Amino acid sequence: MGCSVLADRRLYSEVFLRKQEQSDNEKESRPLGRGHNSQFFSSPAMTISTKRGCIWKTSSRMTALLMASHIVCLAAQEPGSTKGATTPEPGSSGRDWYRPAPRSPNFNGTFALAPVTVDRPVVAIPLAVRNLAISELTDAEVMKLTREDCRTLGVPFEADELLDNVINEKARDVKQGFRYMKLHPLDGSSSDATYMSIKRGIAENKAQIGHWKSLKGRVRPYLVRAVAANDVNHEFYATFWRDSVTVVHRSVVHNSANDPLRQHASIGDMEPAEMVKWPVVVYIEAPPAHIYTRIHVLKLGR
Repeated sequence: MGCSVLADRRLYSEVFLRKQEQSDNEKESRPLGRGHNSQFFSSPAMTISTKRGCIWKTSSRMTALLMASHIVCLAAQEPGSTKGATTPEPGSSGRDWYRPAPRSPNFNGTFALAPVTVDRPVVAIPLAVRNLAISELTDAEVMKLTREDCRTLGVPFEADELLDNVINEKARDVKQGFRYMKLHPLDGSSSDATYMSIKRGIAENKAQIGHWKSLKGRVRPYLVRAVAANDVNHEFYATFWRDSVTVVHRSVVHNSANDPLRQHASIGDMEPAEMVKWPVVVYIEAPPAHIYTRIHVLKLGR
């Protein structure tokens, strides 16, 4: 449960953005081939594919954008959309790999919250070698990779470049936040809430930058089981907390035709009838004790 908090926070931000739109309208050691059958306040791991260029109308909408630019662009580009999904081959059905984390006990009416340091770099295995990776995980949930293994799978052995990418992205978000605060100082108006929200976001981004920098030279690649809602998209993020890795596939379902004013959105975990196996490489400090998989869906429209 705790490992899902950061992901949920991002998706809730998208719902908030959509509410702002309504308001504006109203006013991530065995050689391969020798086994069987020879993530504003972004993100999830390193499969980040944010492409900015979103336009905001009001200062309140800017807050939502700064807080959720990653998931907003995700929705705009329709990654993970079930449109065009192909029926998985019988051997690729992911149901036996689907393993959500057990729910945390609710002690004294509170839940354990995952810290900002749980995110880890993650790379989806390319489609061309996905079946090879699946065969290597037939009898194991996780496998430490060598440099040769990574070359075979077409993924990085070192995570430094992946880390630099997300660090640079967050640094841009911080700079953008400071720019807004300079242009819109506190003045006792209702826009002060936006200012304070951006200020808190800057602090969180700085903490995450420190976290990503601390991982340099400390993490190693592990091939891990994961599942996806479809064969089309490979948007994953991963967390490492309490010796457990949780890999989440993000999927966006668009029903805009049923919601022309874009007033409705819902989020949550989903267990698709025809999920597929899609191994990923997660860069972590030590072998995990447990592997959990989830599929998180943002539904836009009714």
